[in-house]
Amino acid sequence: MVVGNGLNDQQMFHDAELAIGVVGPEGAVISTLVAADIVVSSIENALTLLLSPTRLVTTLRE
Repeated sequence: MVVGNGLNDQQMFHDAELAIGVVGPEGAVISTLVAADIVVSSIENALTLLLSPTRLVTTLRE
């Protein structure tokens, strides 16, 4: 599981089982967001998903 938003995160996103992209005030690299399984608006939202397994499962449900 990885969380990130930058160019340096791209390889990590491709290798991870779960990649969470964060679009914060500073923005994010488009190709990193494309590689993400989930995109959230803040690091706090990403951490909340991890602390609430039910929300995470609901978010990933197809």
